[in-house]
Amino acid sequence: MSVMDRYSDAADQESRRVKRRHFKGLDSLRLGILSLTLIACGMLSSSMIVPSLGNLMHAPVRSLTVALVLEALSWCATPIVAWMLVAWMSSFEGPDANRGRWHGLLTIAVAAVVSEVPYDVANSGKAWDFSSQNPAFAVLITMIVLLILDALSPARRRLSDAEDCKRSTGMRMALLRGIVVIAGFAWMWLVNVGVRLGIMQGGVLFLLYGLVFRYVSRHENTMMLSATLAGLVGFMIPSFGLLAVHFRRDEQGTLSSQNRQYMALVVVYILILAICSIVRMGR
Repeated sequence: MSVMDRYSDAADQESRRVKRRHFKGLDSLRLGILSLTLIACGMLSSSMIVPSLGNLMHAPVRSLTVALVLEALSWCATPIVAWMLVAWMSSFEGPDANRGRWHGLLTIAVAAVVSEVPYDVANSGKAWDFSSQNPAFAVLITMIVLLILDALSPARRRLSDAEDCKRSTGMRMALLRGIVVIAGFAWMWLVNVGVRLGIMQGGVLFLLYGLVFRYVSRHENTMMLSATLAGLVGFMIPSFGLLAVHFRRDEQGTLSSQNRQYMALVVVYILILAICSIVRMGR
């Protein structure tokens, strides 16, 4: 190999290293914008395209395909939002931890209640539709489940030195955690949280993602494999959203700054639903 060839190869390698350095991953703001865009696609499908089709059995194939593609894109937001929730909860540490937890619960609860009617109107044209509940309730239920699990886990570190006591108390804690998880899944299933098209259990899938991201995040490959398998609940379509999670950028910000950022994303979510509900009522 000539000197010029070696120089050219070295220059190409340096260029690739510079490009890799410039791409630092998707921060929480970009992940939020991406997830809101995907959610808006699903709302656009259910509030504008589907009502214009009339009888779906006689709908044009092209329009029906567009509606289904937009709906499928919205499913890809599920793992992104689940990861953002877990990352947000991981910032609840230090002296402001309790305040952060209560602030987060209150924010999500208010958003879920406020956006429920716009969500129902945008999807079904009715103010109350019990066939599918607002996905914001999936975020709320998942947050409650994870907080309870976190509250139960420290009890294992307060065991006495007696081995039998350790074993029996550990079994009780494991049983309690299992009951909490099952109750969360039952809650999602029974009240149709995040159900789309009557077949995709968005709430159940969201809780699955939340558990995987919360407890397997130390092992990236295992976490991604587990999350991909969890995507079977959504017929593997939501697993495409894991690409954004994989190329995330882990951030270390203050709790107050993260709260302001997530609050803004919540407000935009409510505005999207409000706009789509107005569009649906006008059709």
